[in-house]
Amino acid sequence: MSGSFCSQPLDTVRTRMVMQRHPLKYNSTGEAFVKILQNEGIRGFYRGLIPNILQVMPNAAIQFGAYSSCIVLYTRVQDIEKESLSSFESFLFGAIAGVIAKSAVLPFDVTKKRLQVQGFRDVIKQGGLESIPVYKGVVHCITTVYKQEGI
Repeated sequence: MSGSFCSQPLDTVRTRMVMQRHPLKYNSTGEAFVKILQNEGIRGFYRGLIPNILQVMPNAAIQFGAYSSCIVLYTRVQDIEKESLSSFESFLFGAIAGVIAKSAVLPFDVTKKRLQVQGFRDVIKQGGLESIPVYKGVVHCITTVYKQEGI
């Protein structure tokens, strides 16, 4: 979780730089950091932090559980010992578990990204994305996205 907290400002800057259209609001990563700090304060960097933190534990739990389940299922079907799995098989099961986990926590990631661009309204309008509403917080974002777009 501390990794999420520490990397959140960089993730916010990256998200906003990807969202911008010409003319660019930020010409560099450094300029983006300075402008966000000047215009929104420290809080501007941490929009979307709560859903980011909320996805860490479920993501890890689901990934470990899915990985273990893949191995148990495969070793039973193949009638082999877990220790005889190849590196490729282990990699494959890890990849499958990662896809399952990321799919399960995707709503938190969507919420995080939607909140990260909230201080970026002028660029959103400029890019023709004015239909993205202003959210009052995490719960409002989740319920609005669910009502308007579904799962």
